[in-house]
Amino acid sequence: FNSERQEGWLEDYSYEEKLEMAQVICEALSNDIALIQSGEESLKSIAHRIKGSAAALNLVQLGYVAMQCESSVGSEQETQARTALINELETIVSTTQQWLEMSESN
Repeated sequence: FNSERQEGWLEDYSYEEKLEMAQVICEALSNDIALIQSGEESLKSIAHRIKGSAAALNLVQLGYVAMQCESSVGSEQETQARTALINELETIVSTTQQWLEMSESN
């Protein structure tokens, strides 16, 4: 990862563990995006789960956006916060996939 805000969760792991974690993160966050878009689960519960995961992984910006989304459910800002959360998730997935592709080519 080139972005400091995105690599906090990788710092304490070996190279092999980083690869495995990155794959798991891509899959989990991609699933979260799909779940938000499908509406199968409440936005508030998804945002709450993402907020906890972000804290565990030291993804500060994601945690903040998830917190904003969770607290905006039912308000005029819900749609904007939902979009911001999806955008942040997509950014992390994209950045992580790029890192995986670079790592696998080395």
